[in-house]
Amino acid sequence: MTPTTGGDGGERGVWTTVPGRDAGRQPAWVWAVPAAAALAVTAPWLDRTALWEDELATLSAATRSWSDLARLVRNVDGVHATYYALMHVWTGVFGTSAVSLRLPSVLATAVAAALLAVLGARLAGRRTGVVAGLLLAVVPSVSQYADDARPYALVLAVAVGATLALVDALERPGRWRWVRYAVLVALLGALQVTATLLVLAHACILGTGAVRTRAAAGFVAALASAGLVVAPVAALGSLQQAQIAWIRPPTPARLLDLPPGLFVSASVMAAVLGAAATVALRAGPVRRVAVPWAVVPAVALVALSFTVVPLTSPRYLLFTVPGWLLVAAAATADRRSAVALVAVVLVLGLPAQTRLRGDVWYDQPDYRRVAAVLDERARPGDAVAMTAWAPLRYRLGLRAYLSPRTRLDDVFAGEPAAAAATLDDLPCTPAVDCLGTPPRLWIGCWRGCGDPLAGLAPDQAAAVRAAGYRRVEVWPVPAHGSLTLWTR
Repeated sequence: MTPTTGGDGGERGVWTTVPGRDAGRQPAWVWAVPAAAALAVTAPWLDRTALWEDELATLSAATRSWSDLARLVRNVDGVHATYYALMHVWTGVFGTSAVSLRLPSVLATAVAAALLAVLGARLAGRRTGVVAGLLLAVVPSVSQYADDARPYALVLAVAVGATLALVDALERPGRWRWVRYAVLVALLGALQVTATLLVLAHACILGTGAVRTRAAAGFVAALASAGLVVAPVAALGSLQQAQIAWIRPPTPARLLDLPPGLFVSASVMAAVLGAAATVALRAGPVRRVAVPWAVVPAVALVALSFTVVPLTSPRYLLFTVPGWLLVAAAATADRRSAVALVAVVLVLGLPAQTRLRGDVWYDQPDYRRVAAVLDERARPGDAVAMTAWAPLRYRLGLRAYLSPRTRLDDVFAGEPAAAAATLDDLPCTPAVDCLGTPPRLWIGCWRGCGDPLAGLAPDQAAAVRAAGYRRVEVWPVPAHGSLTLWTR
């Protein structure tokens, strides 16, 4: 595999002369079929599940003014500043419904499937490319984040695009190709700092190929340029580690849970890794690109989790899934085996796909049900006492789903989140003075609702008891919690 000289006068890369590879421009169906499949799997379910805690954080951040958003990210969630800025623009045009909030992730997933198909075709032929793209469309973990108003699907698309840009720059070196690669790596890090671990895999790709000095220099220059963008984001994130305090330190048992979590289905993981194992040790461009992509960032993330800060959450490694799928797709020898592999992954993933499309995610309250009860039964002058504790975000959930005609005084809401540069409103204190004397009070509870006041802070619950309120009626909220009506 000796580099050759291309017609543009530059060096040709190490994959140019691989027999049977479709090196030129791909026909539209190569990328259109996987993109359409990704849309078919994800788009119909955009509004199936109620917004969950982190999506409500996106809603809270994206709907602020630019100055309030800047103050927020200096205080909390600075690593998501780029995503929040993009969503601020998006919601300004398309609104703040659940469908609108999640649509960028669905579109990004379709782009990722299309780009992976093109990359696979470039490396190992059109069948491999299409199969890889289709696998991306049907893997449950990809569907999970495609219907999620968070940055992970966008990171997935940018990671595939950056890898394709690297292969393009190595095959046909040129200044603008390295500029494109640098821009994509910068965007990758701006959306998710830990995703820049992908460049370690890219360095391995260069290290295992016959890459000349000019290409190596272009790679280093691109990374240096991207680092100017990523470094401030990483520095800000290092000062705001409270946002990832929920990730527990790695243990052998937790590390064993990471691969199934990466696919959201142990059976899907077994099918993909089983197919990939037949190719992973085989020499060729797919192994050279896809194996480092799948393995190196994961190893680096685990190492950081042991030495710096725990980061071992499957969502932070979603961008490595295309590497596994590309290797698995390369294992198909003909059309029949290609169809069989996609069908097996699709069928094995159906239970997980069904589970992901329930009413709520991650054991969250179903804010839509709570809002429906209030819309139907609330009266003028009613008040509501909903906890603002993270991670429940009851206030944000109600604001997302309550009808504009339902006006309730939120008695324990203090300084607004935008003014406080936080994601939630601060609590009003002292609670006994904030409560006032509303004739009817609605109180929400999440889990453990044997005591309907358990969802309130202790001082808030004490204020309700001292004011002489009595419980009148209880509405269970599927799948967790309850809503209770109290009168004086």
